[in-house]
Amino acid sequence: MELTVIHDYDCSLGTLVEQFRQPDAVKAKYLAVGAEKVRILQCDDTQDQWRMMTVREVESAVPGLLKSVVGDRNLLEQSEHWHQMEDGTFHCILAIQIQGVPLTIQGGMILSATDDGSRNTISLTLESKVPFIGKTLAQFAARDSERLMKLEYRYLKQLCQVA
Repeated sequence: MELTVIHDYDCSLGTLVEQFRQPDAVKAKYLAVGAEKVRILQCDDTQDQWRMMTVREVESAVPGLLKSVVGDRNLLEQSEHWHQMEDGTFHCILAIQIQGVPLTIQGGMILSATDDGSRNTISLTLESKVPFIGKTLAQFAARDSERLMKLEYRYLKQLCQVA
């Protein structure tokens, strides 16, 4: 299942980039949207690229059919590799693993400047090869990913208005 979401912000690209680059900002974002047990596992930063690995526990409203596969609370491990392109945009390759859930989530983000501020374009591919329920699991994960992205968007949008 493919998922693409675009989030526009009223702040500069530099301000938005810092929300994805600074470990304290990333941790604050996850805590603000309801995640628990947030940890930064790795943060390697050079001038034009950085890597960030995080773990967080999130609550999910799991439908009955999937309760045996997905719990009400899940541990998400997210790996991001960011690099600045020659055109000034920032590209991210990301992978998310949900501990104990037979699902792969991969994709990317592109942070770019707009006439009015900045933009985050998020693309995810969600796939489960579990017989009979794999498609349902991927659809649920896509809906839950959209829910979490909306929470993060509201948080960052409000933060950008203050900056």
